[in-house]
Amino acid sequence: MKNNPLACQWIIPSFSAVHGMLGVMRNEYLGPLNERQKETLGKSGKTWEMVSTLIDDSLALGLKRTKKDRAAIHPVDGAKLMRELGALFQDSASQKGVDIEFEIQDSLPQLMADEKLMEELFVNLISNAIKYTPRGGRVRVSLVKETNTHVRFEVEDTGIRIPEQDRSRLFTEFFRSKNAKAFTQEVKGLGLVIVKEILDFLSGRIQVKSEVGKDTRMIVHPPVFEKSKRAPSAPHQPGPQ
Repeated sequence: MKNNPLACQWIIPSFSAVHGMLGVMRNEYLGPLNERQKETLGKSGKTWEMVSTLIDDSLALGLKRTKKDRAAIHPVDGAKLMRELGALFQDSASQKGVDIEFEIQDSLPQLMADEKLMEELFVNLISNAIKYTPRGGRVRVSLVKETNTHVRFEVEDTGIRIPEQDRSRLFTEFFRSKNAKAFTQEVKGLGLVIVKEILDFLSGRIQVKSEVGKDTRMIVHPPVFEKSKRAPSAPHQPGPQ
């Protein structure tokens, strides 16, 4: 199902019908319920929400993979893109009570990527850091030049730590560390998978650093546009026949 978005779309209406019937019973349209029946239907509703989220995530991942097939690789102004996203995340972090700060250097080398894929990469890592940082915590985002041919994108947060035994599985579909499950019961586990797939596609790299007593850091080295090399043209889009 995760590799076939159409399968998800076929299943969703069937699950929606089941969910609708649960709602009819829960609202006692078919007659009054006793306490045990109400408890059972309540659990069924929670199970539905979990399954629905898994379907949504599988569909989203399938669409991301489809989008990679249509990617147009060209020079991207990473600093401009990050500044545009920064304003959005300032608001979401503030609502959660998390302090967020950005360091974006000027005159950065351009990234060699698809702009939409880079945006998804940035969004996934930053939103992940905010989500797993408790109220009163801090998230620091930086996009800086290491050398003339290397750029470093880093997200550092004071949120939950990632146990060493879990780090090798962080990029596995639907995997969530014990600390993540304890912090929030949301059934996710795809954000970092999407990040890793994008970087693999673009030939970029990611490192994870998380130690007891220290901030968690996600360090990304995206591909950089080299002026000596000609940028590949966008893929040909056939017109209507």
